[in-house]
Amino acid sequence: MARRQRPRPDPRATAVNTDWETAADDRWKDWVMAIGMGLAPAAIVPFYSLNQTHRAAVANLASARAEAKEYGEERRTEIRRRVKEYQDQRAAKDPDGSKKQT
Repeated sequence: MARRQRPRPDPRATAVNTDWETAADDRWKDWVMAIGMGLAPAAIVPFYSLNQTHRAAVANLASARAEAKEYGEERRTEIRRRVKEYQDQRAAKDPDGSKKQT
């Protein structure tokens, strides 16, 4: 009976590539990457916080507008009522409808 052979992995795929060497001039790239990766969160987090603050301000303004719209309508209704009341009082005082010239 013939024994089944497993396929063997390609030695080039598993071997560590040691053909390249690092020079002292290339070490600055490691520092730049390390500093960049360390500072990236510090550069991103303030914008996230700013965005949250902006959303809160937008929500506050929307509620203030809705409130102003509601109270504004109440004020206008009250002003109309007062004007109508004033006109009725004035009409009661001057039944002939003539206006005095001042």
